Parts: sequence; structure tokens; C-alpha cells
Amino acid sequence: MPRLSKARKELLTTMMRETIYEAAASVLDEHGLNGVTMDRVAKAANVARSSLYDYFRDKDELVQFIARRITEPIHQAIAEIMQSDQSATEKLASIYRTVLTNLGKHQSLMGLLARSEDVRDAVDSYKRKARASSVVIGLFAKVFEQGINEGKFRRADPVMLARMFIGCGGALADMQLDAGACNDADQIEQHVKMQVGLFLHGISTDDGKDAFA
Repeated sequence: MPRLSKARKELLTTMMRETIYEAAASVLDEHGLNGVTMDRVAKAANVARSSLYDYFRDKDELVQFIARRITEPIHQAIAEIMQSDQSATEKLASIYRTVLTNLGKHQSLMGLLARSEDVRDAVDSYKRKARASSVVIGLFAKVFEQGINEGKFRRADPVMLARMFIGCGGALADMQLDAGACNDADQIEQHVKMQVGLFLHGISTDDGKDAFA
């Protein structure tokens, strides 16, 4: 039997992991976290139970894969927004819109995953690493530098602004997930305007703007 090329093996692995993800997500949604078993996932994926262990060591690794599979596309989408020709303000709004939209799509699964302490710790660790990544901070810093050059943002350290925005955005996303992410486009737009507006303009009224003058 001819040996598979490296490229073909990688393609088959990607396809199999995608099949397993969809099967595991459906089992998680139907039976909850405690009901996720390798037997149920194998049956849903229409593969032998032993085949699952070629890709995942155990149930915990499989569930953590689901969590990463949900969050990684968000970061990829954000990277694409960073490279677009939108204005800096439009980029910030697009980022919030992307996060809220994806939270809405996966609200059920994310809620189930959040109930597992082990998975939650793994996801939180992943999010902390993503937020603290020098690459991520550098990308956001470029957006704030762009806004400064456009005359839309006041002059300040772009890296400091990037860290503040990432921290604020992460906290708002977590709060939205806890409260229940919405799927309505109009509601999402209202959230985007409120969140971006608060970050860019603060909470001071006209009377309060002279407090630190």
C-alpha cells in the first residue's frame, strides 16, 4: 500500500479533527459536559472509539480542543481587521462586533464549558496568554498609532493604550458571556457603540472633564 504524502496526512488529520470537533460539540450541547464521553463522541463522528485516541489523549484534552476551536477564529478575525484599510476607530468597532457576534454563536457551548473548573482554567490561561502576547499588543499598538496619526486619538503611548484596550475588551467580553451574549444584530451594534464610545470618550460628562485639568 503506497505511503501517504506528508501534505495528504496533514489534510486528513485536519479533516478528522474537524469531524471530531463537530461531533463533540453536538454531544456537549445535547448531554452537557458530564455527558461527554469518548464513546458518544466516536458514535456521533462515526469513527471507532480507538481512533479518537490517535488525536486526543483523553476527554479533557478533547474538551479543551473545543474551547480553543471556538476562540481561535476570533483572534484570526481580529488579525484580519488589523490589516484592513479601515480607520482606527472603525477597527476598534469591528473588533468588538467580531467578539460579540462570535460569543452569540457559541453562547451555549461556552456556557457549558465555563462550568468545568479544569476547562475554565485552561481557557482563562489561553486568553491571558493571548491578551499578554507581545504580537497581539503590537498589533493593537499600531491601531492606536494609526488613530493618533489620523488626529482621532490624543497623543499617548500606543503600547499603554493597547494594553488598556485589551484589558477592557477582555473584561467586557467576559461580562457579556456571563450575562448571556445576544444574537440580535441591532443589539450587538448598540453594545459596540456603547463600549467603543466609553473607551474612546470615557465616562465624564462635560462638567466632569475639567476634574484633572
